[in-house]
Amino acid sequence: MEIGQIGQAKWNEGTASLLGAHVEPSNLMGRAWTGVPAARHMAALARAAKEAGYRLALLSNSFGLDPFNPYEQVGIWSLFDVHVISEAVGLAKPDPAIYQLTLERLGLPGSACVFVDDHPVNLPPAEALGITTVLARHEADTVAELQSLLGVSIDLAA
Repeated sequence: MEIGQIGQAKWNEGTASLLGAHVEPSNLMGRAWTGVPAARHMAALARAAKEAGYRLALLSNSFGLDPFNPYEQVGIWSLFDVHVISEAVGLAKPDPAIYQLTLERLGLPGSACVFVDDHPVNLPPAEALGITTVLARHEADTVAELQSLLGVSIDLAA
């Protein structure tokens, strides 16, 4: 599913069959995401960065987009100027080509970008392109580091 060899509907069916006859495949991915909360401080920081003139890209290894778009579910899809979703482009992190594609779509050099990811293996390919990287482990720490890097701030108490 990450690189588009199967779609989300096919994943729903295959995963439901692995889980047993009692599991309904319809919108299985959507049901799995119902309890996933948005990282609201990260989203607020993204909004503040966009208002400050930064261009934002969503570079994500896909959970599929159809019939359920998890990025819309958590309210972040519209925050980004560019969407590079592995399923749609046939590439997945940490393949260096997906980072290069993201830079091309943003129209920016790596040295003008910051990449945030929660998997350490995904950082070195970005760094090789001159992109500043941030390992996201805890939301508050990640937001603090990004506020410092970008010169943009949000009220964490809100």
